[in-house]
Amino acid sequence: MASEQVCRHAVAVFLHITVAFVVVQGTQATCPPPPGGNFSHVVDFPFIPEEKYDRNYSDISEEGKRPLGFMKGIVYYIDEGRPNLCVRVKGDIDSIEALIETPSNARLCLRDNYPNSDATDMCMTDGNINLCSTAPSSKEVYFEFYCDSVCSQSDVNFWYRFELSDGDPEEWCRKRNGELPSSLAPLPVSHTVKPLTTTQGSTAAPPTSALLTIGLSLIVSVLCCNLQMKMF
Repeated sequence: MASEQVCRHAVAVFLHITVAFVVVQGTQATCPPPPGGNFSHVVDFPFIPEEKYDRNYSDISEEGKRPLGFMKGIVYYIDEGRPNLCVRVKGDIDSIEALIETPSNARLCLRDNYPNSDATDMCMTDGNINLCSTAPSSKEVYFEFYCDSVCSQSDVNFWYRFELSDGDPEEWCRKRNGELPSSLAPLPVSHTVKPLTTTQGSTAAPPTSALLTIGLSLIVSVLCCNLQMKMF
């Protein structure tokens, strides 16, 4: 009897895990979606010219901010109803720069999907990804943000930005500076310099050298007077 109950319990647990696995797998949207598929989770990256970058520091919790042209993204932890963020980059693509930063140094992964080539995965280890590479000539590329089994057990907020090459692709990549939103944070003040203050109406004390000069002059005057008195 006891063995039968254990068996039934094991079957129930197995069915529960199987159903959960199917639900999770069934809600993972592909990036890019197949032709005619659901594109509701795809975001087109809106470019900002570099000369119009907002160079003011913004916290990741602030809404509507785009420091240095970055966008805010989020990958949810174990949320079956939310697919991974899928970003479409459109334009004349020769080389492309991808910059990602997680303010909390949380782990995050990026998968690129170039047309007619195998997808490439890259996972950050120090809170950012700085990728600039020559791409097969294309009009659009898809990037998927996701977490692997090593990610922290929480939602991951992050900044991300894509830029397309201007001019020679290889030379353009070499000249990119990889500036991240965290570089805009104000530097901490290590010490405060107290301003010099003066009291109105006060008279400054004469320097020590002046006092010595006056003292010596008095001594010489007294000696001279004594000498003259002795002579008379």
